[in-house]
Amino acid sequence: ERANFLKWVNMRSGYSFIAWNGGMRNGKLTPFADKRVRRAMTMLLDRQKMIDDIYKGIGMVAKGNMPLASPGANPDIKPWPYDPAAAKALLRECGWDDRNGDGTLEDENGNIFEFEFSYSGGSEIAEKIAKFVKDAYNAAGIKVNLRSADWSVYQDFMKKRDFDAITLGWGANAPESDPIQIFHSKSIANQGDNFAQYNSPEADRLIDAGRREIDTDKRMAIWRQLEAQLHEDQPYTFVRVPPWLRMVRRDIGNVHMYPA
Repeated sequence: ERANFLKWVNMRSGYSFIAWNGGMRNGKLTPFADKRVRRAMTMLLDRQKMIDDIYKGIGMVAKGNMPLASPGANPDIKPWPYDPAAAKALLRECGWDDRNGDGTLEDENGNIFEFEFSYSGGSEIAEKIAKFVKDAYNAAGIKVNLRSADWSVYQDFMKKRDFDAITLGWGANAPESDPIQIFHSKSIANQGDNFAQYNSPEADRLIDAGRREIDTDKRMAIWRQLEAQLHEDQPYTFVRVPPWLRMVRRDIGNVHMYPA
């Protein structure tokens, strides 16, 4: 009665994600060192249902690292679909299959597909995400062990790369953010923010090229290539783009929503 409810995605909306540890943990590689496994994990997660159930339908399925309103966003890229059959086919390629008919995926040595999902405790939303993730992967024959922690300890997980999968969100501090902080292999060392330990020579090349390119149009074209590379490699499962939510009194007129 008193206010207009405004909802729109813009360059500062950011995205939430699940990061897959693609490097070493406790002296051995996680299952997520293989990009096919990471892509399968994305396709096993019904992200639209996740948004509908957890966020009351507010938000849209994320497709990559670039703000949707940015000219650096690649219009040819669509979110990976929810497709359990295709995901299980990818996992079979990687040696994960239900070999004994017990409903659980195993490798050729009989080791079950099992991983730890870490999340920040004390949040109702985080608890709902953890339960959704556990149920989704359990249905596909993957055992999920949940681990919650206070934020200070949670940050330590990331710094020490002591996790299999972890959920978080990034928000842009400018219309164009420097991707070196998150996705360049240089940012793995010294507790950098590439805590997923994503290491792609092609992504490194594109990031370096984009940072050197002064021409805006050419640089945006490079960022579109980078988004395509991240789409293929899935160091993150990009989950949700949250809109800005604003309530404006009805007696205030001439209110416009801008992508910037």
